[in-house]
Amino acid sequence: MKKEILTLLIILTCFINENALSANTDSAHEQQKALKDIFGFQDSFDRSPEQQWAKDVIEDIKTEMGDVSVYRGQECRVKIHFTERAALKKIEISNHQGLCDRAYIAIRHIYQFPLPEKSKLLHPLYQTLTLTFIP
Repeated sequence: MKKEILTLLIILTCFINENALSANTDSAHEQQKALKDIFGFQDSFDRSPEQQWAKDVIEDIKTEMGDVSVYRGQECRVKIHFTERAALKKIEISNHQGLCDRAYIAIRHIYQFPLPEKSKLLHPLYQTLTLTFIP
C-alpha cells in the first residue's frame, strides 16, 4: 500500500527581537543567513538541538496519526503549548473535522515529548509550536 505523505508547515511561534531583522547586517547574504537562523531553514547538519527537536516532535505526531489519506482535502492548524519539561500543556485546534480530531488524539496520546538533546529544560522559544496538517 502506498503511504501518503503528510505535508506539515511548521510555524514556530516565538517572540522575535525586533532588531534581529534590522539593517545591522551588511549584505543581502547576511540577511538571508539571519532569516535562516531565526526560522530554522537550515540543512540537517546545521540544525540546533531545538530545531531537531521540533522535527522529531513532528515525526512522532505523524507516526502516531498513521494513514491520513481519508482526510484528503481537509486542513488543520494545531497550536501545541509545552511545559518547560516538554510535557503537553494545551492543544488548540482550528476545527473539529476528522483530521484535527485525529491530530488532537495523537498529540494527547504522546503527551510527554522528549527534551532537545543535551537540554534539561525546553527553551521558551520552543514552548509553543504551531503545525498545519494537509494530507
